[in-house]
Amino acid sequence: VFRALLILWVILIRISGSSFHFWEEGSVTWSVLVSLDQLFRFSVPLFVFISGYTLYSKYRDNFMFLKFFLKRITKVMPWYVVWSLIIYMYINFTVLPGYVNYPIWKLIFLGKVDYHLYFVSMIFQLYLLFPLLLWIFKKLKIFFLIVLFLLEAALYYVFSLDGQGQIQLPWLFYEQQQYLFFGTWIFYFVLGFAIAEKQQSESKLGLRKLSLSKNQIIFALLTLVALIYTIHDSLFLISKTADTNVAPRSTRILLLFYSTSFIVTALVCSNLIDKMNSHLLKPLLYFAKISFLVYLIHSLVIRVLGNFILPNTIPNLVIFTILVFFLSIILAQISILVASKTPLKQIFQP
Repeated sequence: VFRALLILWVILIRISGSSFHFWEEGSVTWSVLVSLDQLFRFSVPLFVFISGYTLYSKYRDNFMFLKFFLKRITKVMPWYVVWSLIIYMYINFTVLPGYVNYPIWKLIFLGKVDYHLYFVSMIFQLYLLFPLLLWIFKKLKIFFLIVLFLLEAALYYVFSLDGQGQIQLPWLFYEQQQYLFFGTWIFYFVLGFAIAEKQQSESKLGLRKLSLSKNQIIFALLTLVALIYTIHDSLFLISKTADTNVAPRSTRILLLFYSTSFIVTALVCSNLIDKMNSHLLKPLLYFAKISFLVYLIHSLVIRVLGNFILPNTIPNLVIFTILVFFLSIILAQISILVASKTPLKQIFQP
């Protein structure tokens, strides 16, 4: 369910972020778009957390290096390569010839074909580090997590100073490079280890489940406060730097606190999923199954759709958003259908 919702939220970030410049800075709609952008910024941290949580749960006591990586590669790479090629051809041969002119190894291994593909490279970096991180976490436990949090906060502080022009790093480290770097997300990945370890320990000890209603309220309030400060900080930075790429970045200390608080709140409140209506749960579970494909495709849909409708009025913005979701899902389903008719259908599993 979280995986399905995460893709929805990630797409909303992309749409709101690409719509800023159509609205007057400081207007109500502009402020709402900035707020929505910040609201959904927990999406990538939560997805990285889920990856760490599920990998630790599965491989904590039974890790086989070759089997682990072969499974990750066969699950991710086929669709990634296919849609990277399609996006590359669209951008280079239709929109801006020669615009994507990186070496092939960067296009494949660093996700340089389009902005959002950094995620595939970043998550594979964490996969490669997983054996080492697993070993260190088993040795140091919560101390390792605290160290990573402090290192993450220090890194975000440096990124923020660089983005505001207060310092200049000796190398160009713009937004996509920050997101591409595994160190930007490693704390959330290992946080998944810690939560999985805690839950497994409680299960082995047979601890009684306590009512979480009070915890749900406390963590929800903490998350709300963190969100308010995050939105305020983003609006302040935009007024100060006039840069809508730097100000809303996920690599800010306030967003580190907000995302961490949201993850904990989501877990504390996850029992609410059990109460979800089955008519809502079924489509969400289906969407989770095709979520990776939808993620790969949505950026191309936004590019193509922008030729026909611009999110520069409220009705257009609503229609644009609905069409992006609808067309991305349709294309994902068509991709699966076409792949099922080919001799390579076994490697193109959703």
